Amino acid sequence: MLLTPQDLKQKRRKSLRLETKKTQGFFAINFQTILCIFAFLLSTFAFLFYFRHFTLAYYDAKSHLQIAKQVTNGLTPGFAQLGGVWLPLFHLLMLPTVWIDFFYYSGLSGSIVSMIAYVLASFVLFKTCQFVFQENKAAFLAALVFMLNPNVLYFSCIPMMESLYLLTFLAALYFFIKFISTEKPQHLVLSALCTFFATLTRYEGWSLIPVMAAAIMLIGWKRKWDYCKLEGMLISYLTLAGFGVALWLLWNAVIFKNPFYFAFGEYLAHASQELLSKEGLLPTKGNPLLALIHYNVASGAVCGIVVYLLFVLGLCLYVLKHLRKGAIVAPHKNAKKELNCAKTEFSHSPGAYLFLLPFFFHTLALSLGQIAILIPGLSGVSIKEMFNVRFALLLAPAVAFFVGYLAKGRRFAFWGVSFIVLFQVVLMFARGDIVTLKDGVSGWSSGKPGEVEKWLSENYDGGLILTDAHANICRFIDTKIPMNRFIHQGTFGYWQESLENPAKHAKWIWMTQDDRVWKAIWKKDEFRKNFRQVFKDEKTLVYQKKE
Repeated sequence: MLLTPQDLKQKRRKSLRLETKKTQGFFAINFQTILCIFAFLLSTFAFLFYFRHFTLAYYDAKSHLQIAKQVTNGLTPGFAQLGGVWLPLFHLLMLPTVWIDFFYYSGLSGSIVSMIAYVLASFVLFKTCQFVFQENKAAFLAALVFMLNPNVLYFSCIPMMESLYLLTFLAALYFFIKFISTEKPQHLVLSALCTFFATLTRYEGWSLIPVMAAAIMLIGWKRKWDYCKLEGMLISYLTLAGFGVALWLLWNAVIFKNPFYFAFGEYLAHASQELLSKEGLLPTKGNPLLALIHYNVASGAVCGIVVYLLFVLGLCLYVLKHLRKGAIVAPHKNAKKELNCAKTEFSHSPGAYLFLLPFFFHTLALSLGQIAILIPGLSGVSIKEMFNVRFALLLAPAVAFFVGYLAKGRRFAFWGVSFIVLFQVVLMFARGDIVTLKDGVSGWSSGKPGEVEKWLSENYDGGLILTDAHANICRFIDTKIPMNRFIHQGTFGYWQESLENPAKHAKWIWMTQDDRVWKAIWKKDEFRKNFRQVFKDEKTLVYQKKE
């Protein structure tokens, strides 16, 4: 006797309720409520712990705050100040609070976004694992592996994009996995919507579009969809998912007269990678094996080597089990009904492999020289701390998922894996082995203030400051000078007029040798006649207008 889709839905819910009732004590409580409260408390505690000294440790964290601040309080405020370097969603979400000086200078404006994203990402990961595993305990453990990761926890409370991206990425996967099981168009549309947000958060989100489109075609082929159905599914997904990319290309074309300005503009991605290549800081370029080693080492450092080994074991078991069952892409005999609950896990397996997308994306990017990850003793570069290991944070959900899978089905396995994970977390905290924090505090990603910021904060007495934003934007916040006092590339008419005649608007000039300001005015007679040097260090010069 065939069950109707409604009967199957009720059976699924009843199965989950019975599984919850069978577990006593702690696990009889509502998992979702516990999870959200615990994630909120963890993120709040982390923020309070890191607040005084480490919230703004990263160079990029200060840049994100200042981009948002320019939109609300710049010399020429407006959405054009979002620029063309970083994707805009994170900065847009900071706008409700960044105009308040306390939220801006403390970094709280960005921290709030990251903290909320962390809590929601933990919840979505739990729901995804619950849907795939059909077991609450294993899903809860997977969420804990993610939540308790010291590096994920640190990034949950600082003004960086990673937590927001993880939320959009996980939400896109959750709805896509549900679509694979149910073939309901609304699940595909919701996945496309989350992909849209991911593409406006980090460029890694762009890789979701071709990969998920290919997955749709593969599933359609295996399940023998007719052409009209496959075409409709693809159009539904690509139209919404690709809209964010189209908007960003249009934005760059309108503002910078080049749709690919974000990639090839001066001081941007392509130029930065060329500079790194000349200095020998792209050791993985053209070497896929070394790229693979670098990303695995970085991932092991971010997640903890023991947990990372559990992830590898869980992944191998998952692949072997589904290869043996012949269900890497399990076709529905009837696309109008869900599979029986006992077989649900097998129909989900294609979506679970999408957790691994960051691994393949970053390994490919490393081998092409599009990103840099540097490891002491491995990269051939003399550095104290790992550089850019935060790229490995994006693999944290995959690690959590496959570690949770190891604990599925057996109580002994659950408690054994739980103990190992807890031991690894305690060990990382006890040893201070938080590699992303080290990179921000003392590594090459550090935004530690220099002497010039301190000097300006003590000696600035009003007037506009002409400076190159690409060279100094992350340093504005440490001067405590209002954002509307800076003339830079984003201030339109002020910028061009000041490069031609520095004395027209500026009372101060803050420049670094070979930056845009230095190249434009250094040999001008007007500059020499109207300004005097008031500060100099190894790299920076500050001039003040003569009385």
